[in-house]
Amino acid sequence: MDIKKEVEKVSDYMIGLRRYFHEYPELGFCEYETSRRIENELDQLHIKYTPAAETGIVAEIGTGDYIIALRADMDALKITEENDTAYKSKNEGLMHACGHDAHMAALLGAAKVLKAHEDELNMRVRLIWQPSEENCEGARRICDEGHLKGVNEIFGLHVFGDLEAGMVSIEPGPRMASTDMFTITIYGRGGHAGKPNQCIDATVVAAAVTLNIQSIISRETNPIDSAVVTIGRLSSGTQYNIISKEAVLEGTVRTFSESESLRIQAAIRRVAAHSAAAYGAEAVIDYRSLRHPAVINDDALSKSAYEGAVELLGESRLIHVPKMMLGEDFSFYQQEVPGVFAFVGACPKAPLKHFPNHHPSFDIDEQALIVSGMLYVMYVLKRQSTLSKTFKACIFDLDGTIADTVESIAYCANLALATAGLKPVDVSCYNYFAGDGADQLIRRALKAAGDEALIHYEEVYAAYRKIFKDNSMYKVTAYEGIPKMLEQLKEKGIHLAVLSNKPHNQTVTVTEALFGQDCFEHIQGQMEGIPKKPDPAGAFCIADKFNVKCEECMYVGDTNVDMQTGNNAGMYAVGVLWGFRTRKELEENNAHIIISRPDELLDLLHQSK
Repeated sequence: MDIKKEVEKVSDYMIGLRRYFHEYPELGFCEYETSRRIENELDQLHIKYTPAAETGIVAEIGTGDYIIALRADMDALKITEENDTAYKSKNEGLMHACGHDAHMAALLGAAKVLKAHEDELNMRVRLIWQPSEENCEGARRICDEGHLKGVNEIFGLHVFGDLEAGMVSIEPGPRMASTDMFTITIYGRGGHAGKPNQCIDATVVAAAVTLNIQSIISRETNPIDSAVVTIGRLSSGTQYNIISKEAVLEGTVRTFSESESLRIQAAIRRVAAHSAAAYGAEAVIDYRSLRHPAVINDDALSKSAYEGAVELLGESRLIHVPKMMLGEDFSFYQQEVPGVFAFVGACPKAPLKHFPNHHPSFDIDEQALIVSGMLYVMYVLKRQSTLSKTFKACIFDLDGTIADTVESIAYCANLALATAGLKPVDVSCYNYFAGDGADQLIRRALKAAGDEALIHYEEVYAAYRKIFKDNSMYKVTAYEGIPKMLEQLKEKGIHLAVLSNKPHNQTVTVTEALFGQDCFEHIQGQMEGIPKKPDPAGAFCIADKFNVKCEECMYVGDTNVDMQTGNNAGMYAVGVLWGFRTRKELEENNAHIIISRPDELLDLLHQSK
């Protein structure tokens, strides 16, 4: 699919929808007319949907076991619009000043494109129009109602009026802050404005609290850390000649860690209480912690989305944007499934002036709308392409890799130590072992127990081998899912090979014992001219053995790629065979294709059906 061409076809459709949504803004959980319009559009597109979270909508396109969710928020803000455009807000006192109108329209545009190409999808795309983002309630409701059930990953985006239109930021790690909210109520003593000595002026106390709270960031927070405390609303008094008896302050705290949030909460309580007490007043604090967590993008999914955006828009359109102290309840989804949240530039071009989000004159360059629609579609197609690699051969590095479940190793090693009359030790750091495996593991465990324990080596090794052979818990835990996986692989006509660097070592013995002698073809890993450090583990022989190309070969091994360990030597050796020498070269040339655990391989098989 030509994403640019397809999305540009629906550009007028998206612009018209965005302007309609902008004219009729609605607050969180009150987006009734907005919801009805989205439902009407989905009806016309023949896309099935279900109501969600009061005024939200969840729809779905495609078929398959794998599900990617795309999310757009719906709600507006209590702001009186100051723009003079044909699509200016017609709902007095309400405005789409944060770009949610663009998000909704872009997702509808993406839905139209994806629906038109539904037969090209081998997965499901779940479309989420979420209410009440500004109140930090909508995403939580969507999750609580089970609308993320079955979803494997999620993508969302946000337009920003202070980023150049058409520019995009897709980056891993922390992107937007967690949000706390608080209300401080000041209780003083009211009276006549001409007799302040008889009163405790709640307005003065509220002003003092507001100023003193600012020092929490400037004088109590490490300058290297990122945190914000803002008092956004202060209400006090009823008339010009009456000293106020009560004042209310409302504010927010933004951080990137729960510990920092708790520290600032304690400081706000202390400062407010003591500041009020200094004037003879009382401060009552209602603090609502972690209205939503920080937005933290998944590393692997961010990399995939970034690469897709570069292919779509060109590398010059991808920019670095530092993490923001703004909040987004998209983070609730990321607590459930891996996700990516992108920033899209929307700064208007002249003659329109540039105003930031939440300003009464905020508006967008509608190029951002088109880019957003493209990104939604791109994310789905890029992930489908990544997840749908076809392969003809499957190489298993079983020198401890598949059997490296930490609990299993610790269990068996400590049983062996106990059998020899030695105390158990912490062997959890040995999350993999190379070569014949058991020998190295036992030596390391004994060394951890003390050098004098090495004299018990033969006894402990013998006990370990017996436990390994007889203990069904170890087999089930370490090799869970492999028999089912092998059966599916054989049904698809895929070659299976087990690797070793000797003619017939423990790897082959264990493999035959667990899965049967005819399950794998054994490939020996020694070949003239191939470096022995790290041990190539036989993977480089796969092409000669099965006459397949690099991109048709899957390597099943450890997910922790380390070019200096034999445990990942299979991938290294595949790279050597095709002339790649470094991890970077392997990644750039896609030489190793997939480094996967059994459950991940099963997922891939389901997706390729």
